Parts: sequence; C-alpha cells; structure tokens
Amino acid sequence: MDPGTRTGDEPGSVDEIGEVGEFYAAVFEANSAVKLLIDPSSGVIVDANGAAARFYGYSKAELVGMRVGTINVLPEERIRAELAAAQAQQRSYFRFRHRLASGEVRDVEVHSGPVRWRERDLLFSIVIDVTERYRLEDRLARAQRVSALGRVAGGVAHDFNNLLTVIMSFAEAIESGKRSGEGAREAAGQIVSAARRAGELTQRLLSVSRRQPPSVAAVDLRTLLGDLHGLLAGMVGDGRRLVMAIAPELVAPRVLADPSLLVQVLTNLVMNAAEATAAGGTITVRCAALADSPRPPGGGDPPGPWWMLEVEDDGVGIPPEVVSRLFDEFYTTKDRGSGLGLATVHASVLQLGGHIRVMSRPGQTRFIVYLPPYHGRLAASGTGDQRRLRLLVAEADPRLRGELLDQLAARGHHVVACADGGEACARFAAAPDSYDAVVTHVTLPLVDGPALAHAVRAQRPGLPVVFVSDDGGPVADPDPMITATIRRPASGDALLAALRQTCGAG
Repeated sequence: MDPGTRTGDEPGSVDEIGEVGEFYAAVFEANSAVKLLIDPSSGVIVDANGAAARFYGYSKAELVGMRVGTINVLPEERIRAELAAAQAQQRSYFRFRHRLASGEVRDVEVHSGPVRWRERDLLFSIVIDVTERYRLEDRLARAQRVSALGRVAGGVAHDFNNLLTVIMSFAEAIESGKRSGEGAREAAGQIVSAARRAGELTQRLLSVSRRQPPSVAAVDLRTLLGDLHGLLAGMVGDGRRLVMAIAPELVAPRVLADPSLLVQVLTNLVMNAAEATAAGGTITVRCAALADSPRPPGGGDPPGPWWMLEVEDDGVGIPPEVVSRLFDEFYTTKDRGSGLGLATVHASVLQLGGHIRVMSRPGQTRFIVYLPPYHGRLAASGTGDQRRLRLLVAEADPRLRGELLDQLAARGHHVVACADGGEACARFAAAPDSYDAVVTHVTLPLVDGPALAHAVRAQRPGLPVVFVSDDGGPVADPDPMITATIRRPASGDALLAALRQTCGAG
C-alpha cells in the first residue's frame, strides 16, 4: 500500500508517514549529493533533488519526467542495458558522460541500486561529477609518460655512447693502419654491426613513444653471444682480454625475449666491467644452466630452472654500500656518468621476466642475470643456410618488390611476387602447398598483410609469415615463433634473419 493512502486508523501510521517523509527529506532532498530516482522500465526520472537541478541546469520540474537519454550521451539501447543491469543488481557502479542544459558534457560516476518506493520498483542513483579529477589524472598520466620516455631516452643515449665507443675504436684502428687487409674488413664489419645495433635502439625509443609492445622472438643465447663477440671485444678495448665461456652441455639455451633488450643488458654490463678493469685485466662472459633450486630469490639464486648470463671482471670490486644502490636511477660513481646504465639493465631484466644479482669483493665482481628458459617448439626445421625456400611475396611498391626479389633470388630461394593482397590470396589458394612462407608488407591494396596472413593460415595452419612494416612495429600474432616483423626498406640481412627465425633457413 502507498504510504500516502494509509488512514489514521492504522496503528502508528501517521507517525510512520511523518517519519518516512522526514527521512526522505533528509536523505534525498536536503543533501548536497546529486540524486535521482529513475524508473528502469521506461528510463524516466521520477524524482530529482535540488543538487541535481543545480548540477544539470534544469529546474526540478523539468528534470522530473525527463528521459535519462536526455542527459546520458550513450545510445538508447546502451542506456536500457545499463538500467537493466542496475535493476538486476549485476552492477552498481557506472562511468558515464552526462550532458548539462548548457550543452556541456561532464564525466560522472554513478552508484545505482534498486529500491521499492510507493509501490514502484525504481533505481536510486547518486551522481558524482569527476570531470576535474579525470583531467588531473590524465595530466598526471601524461606527465608520468613524458618522464618515463625521458628515462628511456636517457638510457638509449647511454647505450649509444657505448656503441659509438666501439665504432670509434674500430674506425681509428683502420685509419691508423693498425688494421689492414682482412683485419680492416673485420673491423668494418664490426662498425656495421654497431651501427645496426644503434638503429635498433632508435626503434626501441620509437616503440616506447608509440606504446608498441616489444617484439619478442625465440633467441638462442649461444648464437647471440657468438654474434656479439666482436662488438663486445671492441667495447673491452685492446688493453683487456675478453673471454666467452659457454657451458658445453648447453645445446640450445633459448629464451623468448626482445633481442634488443638482451643486447642492451650485455653491452651495458660489459662496458661497466671494462671501465672497472685496469689494462691487462680480464672480462669473462659466461652462459650456463641453473637447475631447480629450493632457495628463495632473496636468499641466493632464485628458484630455477634458469639460463644464467654472467659478466665477471677482475677489477677493484664494488663496496657493499654502493652495491645496494647500483640499480637506482641517476646514481653513479663516475665523474661524468648518467646513472642510467645499470638502472636500464635492471629494468630490462625485469621486462625479460628474469632476475639480476651482484656479487663483489676486491679483485672480482660478478653480475649474474637469470632468464627463464623457453621450451616452445622450434621454427620449421631445415638444413640451415643451405635450405632453399618457396616464398610468396606481396609488396605494392614495384621498386621495393624488385629489391626483395633480388635479395631472395641471390640466396637461391624461389619467389612468386604479387602487387597486392588480393593477387597473393588468389595465387596461394591455387596452390597452397607450394609455399614454405609468406613475406608481405603490412599495408597492401585490396587485402592487407594481417588479413593475408589469416587467409593463408586458414588453409595452411602454422605457415611462417614475415611482415614488412614502415615503422618496424610488431604485428600481433598468436605464435611469435612463426612470425617476424622487419622494418621497410628491408635490408638483406634483416630479411634473411627473419627467415632464419621463422623457417630455420636464410
């Protein structure tokens, strides 16, 4: 029965009505919070308090009877769904944008739940204006992003200096005549390698600025260390000895990681070791396995299994009070240091899912990086560089298409080239078993690269695909082992490395 229709003959009815009215006035009317009573079946506002009238800019008489869709900017069907969710108590908290009488749109948080009032099932909603809070949060997020980008830029600059040291060292050796003939060619190769690493650093910086995820791949640590030997030797310099010690039992020590992060970790640790080691000293880079260990991360080696990358030097050692601060940003023991090298190493190791440990005493310092093993399946097997592939290539630019053809044909691969995604789809559909892999630009006429990859894998699940991208950003794919992304214009080395990663050939 409606409280307003009760008679005075009912015991306590007059007092009850009075108490209800006073309670309603205190809780609903005389309150600074914006409050609405809404009929969930029709979306009509049944009652609104004075605070609501002041907030929305309508009179109370205008608000009562108004449809919620007048103030809520969502489409009508979405509004009905949200009202139903609140009525069924599936949700009680909502974030909306409400339009005021002036036309201004405000961000609001709404707390809403079902109530029974005067024989009607209604929604009691409290509306909180959070526009300014959201603006402040957005400004804070942008400020934090700029700060983070600055830290990344500082780390990249630090790594650039390391690579420039290598480039200058080998260039001066060639210029002075210390290296000639085969030695000069080797030095030139190391200069090219260092320059390529520098290019990868710029791509990392661009990826961060564009909020792109890191490009991960299965990386063989033995192969990586072999590829980096010349670069690291250049960082160490002629007056010190670099020793690479890879445990013989390690057959395929693979990790799933962004290769540039691994390079960054190793180059920073080796450069720091070189700076701490006097002429005639030795720097050792080790790779070994750690089996299951019951010890917790805080009490020695972290629980395994892990692959361990270790950089050891026989320098002066690090005092205990310094060890505890080594990974702090901007903390440095060097006169002109940035304090970003080891902080960057620490951040990179965490991003790789690993741990890092420092052990130091006079005459020896060891940085041990623990990385989780990757036991996923290998890319399609083959006979290494001798394997010849049948490739479907899709590239709209005729000049770049010709370059791809030349690079691949020079390695003996058989190539079918297409000018757009539609042609590539048709050629593949005509002979789906005739191809070992697809090389495609991300952006193509008719059918783009990701759609082409989806189409060919619908017929050949697991078919390797190499994407060529204008910015080098990774293309989302459920299996990074059979997908690679390289930057356009694609160098021959980058293309062949991508084919090795995905197909086991190049």
